[in-house]
Amino acid sequence: MHRGASQTHGNGATLTPRSSAGVTPRHRGAVPGNKARDAAEAIWMGIEGSPSKDAQLRRSRVNGRFMFTVVGLAATVLLSLAVLSNSSTSAASWQFHSPQPDSVVPGRRHRKLEREPGLDQEQFSAGDGDEEQHSAGAGDQEQLSAGDDGGGKVEGGDADTAQDDEGAETEQRLAAGAGSEGLIDSSGAETEQPIDADTQQGAAEAAKEAHTSKQQQQEQQQEQQQQKEQAVAVGEAAAQAAEQSAVQAAEVDTQTAAAQAAEQAAAQAAAAEQAAAAAQAALDDGYEQEQQPDAPGHKAKRRKKSAYHRALERCVTLACLQEAAQQERYKGQFLFPHFFILGWQKSATTSLFHHLKDHPEVLMPVEKEPEFFSYDCGYDARGCPPEMQQEYIEETLHLSRALRHNLNRATFEGSTHYAREGQRLTPNGDTFAASMYKVLPWVRLIASMREPISRYLSMLGHNLDKNTYTCLNKHDSLFKCLELELPWNNYSMPIQSWLDAFPKEQLLLLQYESLTAEDKEAEHLTAVKSFLGVDPKLPAVQLAHSNTRADRLGHAPEGWPMLKWQYERLIEVVRPDVDSLADILTKYGLADANAWVAEWEKAWQTNLDACTPDGKCSIQ
Repeated sequence: MHRGASQTHGNGATLTPRSSAGVTPRHRGAVPGNKARDAAEAIWMGIEGSPSKDAQLRRSRVNGRFMFTVVGLAATVLLSLAVLSNSSTSAASWQFHSPQPDSVVPGRRHRKLEREPGLDQEQFSAGDGDEEQHSAGAGDQEQLSAGDDGGGKVEGGDADTAQDDEGAETEQRLAAGAGSEGLIDSSGAETEQPIDADTQQGAAEAAKEAHTSKQQQQEQQQEQQQQKEQAVAVGEAAAQAAEQSAVQAAEVDTQTAAAQAAEQAAAQAAAAEQAAAAAQAALDDGYEQEQQPDAPGHKAKRRKKSAYHRALERCVTLACLQEAAQQERYKGQFLFPHFFILGWQKSATTSLFHHLKDHPEVLMPVEKEPEFFSYDCGYDARGCPPEMQQEYIEETLHLSRALRHNLNRATFEGSTHYAREGQRLTPNGDTFAASMYKVLPWVRLIASMREPISRYLSMLGHNLDKNTYTCLNKHDSLFKCLELELPWNNYSMPIQSWLDAFPKEQLLLLQYESLTAEDKEAEHLTAVKSFLGVDPKLPAVQLAHSNTRADRLGHAPEGWPMLKWQYERLIEVVRPDVDSLADILTKYGLADANAWVAEWEKAWQTNLDACTPDGKCSIQ
C-alpha cells in the first residue's frame, strides 16, 4: 500500500498514517475535547518535524500520567463491579439456603412416619400428588423472588399483596392436606387420629413465621438493591472526579510544556533568522541592497558598496562619521547627515520640516527637534558623551535605514535652538557654530527668519498656550517684556557666527514672510530642494502650514494690545539688528537686502495703520 494512503479495518474505521513530516495526527493520544493538548503536541513535534529530546521527554511524562489516570479509572470500575457481584451472590446464596415455608407444614412428616405397611398405594400416591402440588407452589414463590431480584426495586404494595396471596395459598394447601388424610382414614384399613387444636395452632404459627420470614427476605433484598445503587453512584462519582483530575492535570502539564516548547521554538526561529541573515549578509557582502527597477520589466542592477558605504557601517561615533566622509562615494549618495533646519522658532520651520519629510528622496528623523547638540552636548559638538553619540546616530538619524537605501536619501533634523546659539562659546573657546563645523563640516544649513517683533510675540503666545516660562513671569507689562528681551533675540550675531564657521554655499537663508506668501511659496520651496540636491518638483509646490496658534486655539488669535508709541519704540529697538542683517546679506550675497528689509517694514506699517485714532493698537 502507498505510504500516504489510509488503511481501513474490518469494522469500517479508517486510520490515517503518520505524515511524512513526522507529525502525529491530532486524534491520536489526545484527551477528548482538549485542544490545548493537541496544540502542544503539534508544537512538541518541532518546526521541521523532528522533536527534540526535551519535547519527547515532556510528552512521555504527560502520556504516562494520563495512562496512570486511565488505569486508576479502570480499577475503580472493576472494584465497583466486584462489589455488585458479591452482593448478588450473597443474596442468591441466602435465598437458596433459607428454609421454605412448605418444609415446616405441621403434621406432614409425622403422618408419613405413622403410616402402616398396608397403606393403600393409590391413596398414598394421592397424598404425594398434593405434596408435589405444594412443591409447585414453592417453585412459583422462587420464581417470584427471582423476578423481584432481576427486576430491581420491588414496590411495597405489590410485595404485601404477593405475601398475602401466598399465605392464603398455604392455608388452603394445609386444609387440602388435612382433608386428604381424613379421606385416607375413611377408606384405608388403618385410620389416623384427628388433628388436635395444638397442631392447628402450630400450623398457624408456622404460616405466620413463614410470612414474616418472606417479608424480612424482601426487605433485605430491597436494602441490598439500595446498597448496589449507592455503590454504583459512588463508583460513578469517583470515576468522574478521577477523570476531571486527570484532565486538569493533563491541561496544566500541557500548558506548561506548550509554553516551554513555544519559547524553545521562538529561540530556534530567532536563531534560524539570524543564521539566514548572516548567510544573506555573507552572500551580499560588498554589494548594495537591491532597489526598485527604474522602469517596469527592467531588473535593477546591483553594484558593490562604495568605500564610504562600507566605512559608515562601522560608525557609532561622530568622529567615525567624519573619518568616513573622507572616503569615495557614488554619484547621488548623500553624506550622513545631509542637512539641518537651524531655526528660527516660529518662522515656518515646522511647516518646512513636514514638507521635506514627505519627499521620496529624504529620510526623516525620529523627531523634528531632538536638540542633541544643544541639550545633550551642552552646545559643544565635540563634548558629546559617546553613548549619546551612538543613540543619536542609530536611533535619531537612523543610519541603518540610510544604508538600506544605499545612501540615496538625505537625512536631516530640525532643532531650532541651534540657530540662535551660534555665537555661544564652548569650553574650548570655539563658538557653538565652529564646534559643529569641526564635527560635521559637510552638513548643509537652512535658517528661516521672521520679522523680529512678530516672531517674539508668536513665541510668547506659544509658551503661554503650553503654560511654560515667559518673560511675563518677571516683567509686569508686555511692552517692558519685549523692550528688554528683543535685543538679546537678534539675528545678526548668530548668523554671523554660522557664516564664520561654514562656507556660505552651505547656508540657505529664508524669509518667513516670502516663504508663506501664496505668490512666492513655490519659488522658495523650489530653491530649498535645489539647494539640498533633491527633485525640486516633489512632493508639491505648496507649503502646508503646521503648528500655528490658530490650529491650537481653534480660531484666529486676537492681536496683542499695545499703545502706538510703544510699538514705535519696539521698532526702534530692533532696527539696528535689521540693518546689521541687511549688511550681512549683502556682504555674502545671500539675498537681496533691500527687498528683505522692505518686507519687514511693510509688516510694521500694517500694524501701525491698524491703530485707532486715540493710539490703541492690536499687534499681529
